[in-house]
Amino acid sequence: MADFLDIVSKIVTVSAILTGGVWAYYKYIKGRLFYPRIELQINGELKIINSFPHLMLNYQVKNIGLSKVDLDKEASGIRVMKYNPPDDSLEIESADWKLIGSFYVLNKHSWIESSETIKESGLFSITQIDNTVYKVELRIVGKGKSWEAMDILFCNSGGKES
Repeated sequence: MADFLDIVSKIVTVSAILTGGVWAYYKYIKGRLFYPRIELQINGELKIINSFPHLMLNYQVKNIGLSKVDLDKEASGIRVMKYNPPDDSLEIESADWKLIGSFYVLNKHSWIESSETIKESGLFSITQIDNTVYKVELRIVGKGKSWEAMDILFCNSGGKES
């Protein structure tokens, strides 16, 4: 009887180890627990400085994953676009955005650690605010993955939507 209980004990132990291994595989590999995850925020504000319009951008990059993310600084950046709605606009139409500038971000950072937050700001001179809508897009690129966020600024009404 002791031999039987010893064999059952060994079978239960092996089963528990295998079950734990399968659970760990799905939790960490298939569950993507250590998969790079970045959360982005960007918002813009129009400022008039010495009678000239400027666009003040504040952006935040937060690593909400459990692993360090290496950043591709050459592929990451901010794009600024503008749209001038026509006076004889149809009832609904797609905005025709014109790219007016692209700028690098996170120049002093090559990576972002787990739970780290990077905040930066930028001031950009713009030429037009009357009847103009601006769209700013923040794009961060890591190894094999990219993240994006955007904000839209309505200049003619003084209001802003994100």
